[in-house]
Amino acid sequence: MIRSAQFSPKNAGLRLLIFPAVLRRGLAQLLFLAGLTTATISPAQSNATIHNHGAASMVDGAAHPENIPDVVAYRLILLGLSQPANPTDNQMKRHLAQFRAIGMSDSDNATLIVSLLRFNADYHSMIETYNAAATAANASGQRMDINSFLLERDQFIQSTHDKLKSALSADGWGHLDAFVQGNKKHMKISVAEASR
Repeated sequence: MIRSAQFSPKNAGLRLLIFPAVLRRGLAQLLFLAGLTTATISPAQSNATIHNHGAASMVDGAAHPENIPDVVAYRLILLGLSQPANPTDNQMKRHLAQFRAIGMSDSDNATLIVSLLRFNADYHSMIETYNAAATAANASGQRMDINSFLLERDQFIQSTHDKLKSALSADGWGHLDAFVQGNKKHMKISVAEASR
């Protein structure tokens, strides 16, 4: 099953400290998904799933940020910026510090916050729907197609990207996109994720 990510990075007031924690969690999620796509059934244990956790080839954004796809970068950043519908005071403070690091106007920040609330709810709903279907399929001895889920997820991220681009001012979009592009250098993803 896929677990929805809840990001709550520490020291969010400092741009360089926000995303390494977020990205480690995002990387863990990516590695989990990569493990799901490479799972095989052992002939000796027909009911056991074995994951290949060997040294997977990685794309290191520090060396080659241009090889981190925008859809992956936006997914990780949007998950890092989104928060639950009823955030605590500490979550709100951290959230505002993250937004200051982006450098958008108050109007664009308000637009982004509303968009992120919807994004968070829809993203987690998509994961819960997949998990419920995967649980039912597993109970009947079948396997869900993870690739169709990953395609749906990437299309959702692209749609969210496009909506944000049209909803924010040109200046606000420029700041957000620069923030995402600049944070690619903190990302490490699998080659499979980069080539999807």
